[in-house]
Amino acid sequence: MRSCVDNALRRLQREPGSVEENAAVQIRIYTPDDRTACLNIFRSNVPTYFAASDEMEFAPFIDDVRERFWVIDVDGQVRACGGLAVCYPEPEIATLCWGMVAQNLQRQGIGKALLEFRMREIATQWPSIRRVRITTTQVVQVFYERQGFAAVYVEPGGYGPGLDRVVMCQDVWRY
Repeated sequence: MRSCVDNALRRLQREPGSVEENAAVQIRIYTPDDRTACLNIFRSNVPTYFAASDEMEFAPFIDDVRERFWVIDVDGQVRACGGLAVCYPEPEIATLCWGMVAQNLQRQGIGKALLEFRMREIATQWPSIRRVRITTTQVVQVFYERQGFAAVYVEPGGYGPGLDRVVMCQDVWRY
């Protein structure tokens, strides 16, 4: 598993327009010390990617998170976060949850590295999981389509005015 993550992080460090070439980048488990940074990342994505009212769901989620939620740390600063729920909503499905990158650092490969890490975790840690699901908005739908996800349901305005609820799925990547 480490090689996939290391490759994604190396690629992130050397791609033009990405984080500084010599930046120290790591993916690590979320700790309560990351709470403020994660809330700030969330707020940087309102209203383009999240409704402000979603913070009432996100804040308690990170207050109770025990595992399966990670942050991407760039030179000691949390710049992205995201997790997954295993066997949710069904036994052979894992659901990606609360994945986000600080808005000023998007389109630099950070989100892709976080997605690749979570997909790798699912494939290697939970072999019974066959499908990965994400519920997102139409704004992020194209990103996930580029990674092989397909929309299976769209609810116009499902997350509020201008934010459609889009359910997407993909078979688990096997390594």
